[in-house]
Amino acid sequence: MLTGLLLTALLMGLGGIAHCAAMCGAPCAAAFPRGVPLLALAGRCVAYMLLGSVAATAAGLISRWGQQISMLQPIWVMLQLAAVLLGIWLLWTGHMPRQVNAWGQQAYHSLRHKFASRAESSALRPLRPLVPFVAGMAWAAMPCGLLYAALMVAALASEPWGGALVMLTFALPSALGVW
Repeated sequence: MLTGLLLTALLMGLGGIAHCAAMCGAPCAAAFPRGVPLLALAGRCVAYMLLGSVAATAAGLISRWGQQISMLQPIWVMLQLAAVLLGIWLLWTGHMPRQVNAWGQQAYHSLRHKFASRAESSALRPLRPLVPFVAGMAWAAMPCGLLYAALMVAALASEPWGGALVMLTFALPSALGVW
């Protein structure tokens, strides 16, 4: 089963190269005017792997709990239905729901304000070389339908390392579009 998930993630990554170039091109140019450093792409891969591991673990736990406790089965079905409805909404409208987008914008502005006020601190200067890696890890928080579709594929993995491997298989070819 893992082979099928890896092949799916690879094809999604290859097919998503143009998507990643178009959607992440402007933020990349703003964040990295001299080009995207390899350290940022490494951070992106690490963050995607962590997301895949968490998704596979969470889906496995909820599935096992749902099998053990019949009360959780309707909750599991509702979560799956919510994911399908979000996918249909994204397909139909082409954008995130207003409330979800508002939550993302609010989190972004809050974090930007916190980091901007601390960026000028002299205590953080030694950590400056890690900024591209951290920026790459922040990619996992992007509101991207392709990313979350790949994450749904990773959630089907039976082990956390399988979910991480699926997301790495997605992240590597799609990194060409970001780069």
